[in-house]
Amino acid sequence: MRGVTGHRSFVGVRDDSLDSYLDAGHFPFPALAALAADDDARRRDAALATFMAARLALDLTLARRAAPRARAARSAAARKWLAALPTLPAASRIPLARVADASAGASLEPVVAALSSALDALRPLLNSASVAEAESVVERLSALGKSIDRRGRGATPL
Repeated sequence: MRGVTGHRSFVGVRDDSLDSYLDAGHFPFPALAALAADDDARRRDAALATFMAARLALDLTLARRAAPRARAARSAAARKWLAALPTLPAASRIPLARVADASAGASLEPVVAALSSALDALRPLLNSASVAEAESVVERLSALGKSIDRRGRGATPL
């Protein structure tokens, strides 16, 4: 139900530049989901952490984005959840925490930078399809941020 204001699933209008990620019935991370079923706990935790980080980053682009207080609570909960994943590489923990922290704000730039750093740290544990899904999020958010900057609104998407 694209563009429907007040529908139970949406409040406001979605950003059309990210339609392929947001369409009802479309799951944007099938490779990450498949990898999350891996028998290797390190690969499984890497996939779950990448999924969480990508979702936190993508949610900054939605018109249905939560109020600042709710984003702060979600950020804190995500930070705790990510810290609890036992087999994450040490090098990925700080960038993942930065993704969670930045998702509480309204600016895309710090989220994109943190997600890119987290992906670099987790890349050795992810398969090529999972990396491609996460890189696609980084690329789309970077493009959206540049588009917003060209319109003279700084890096804040909404």
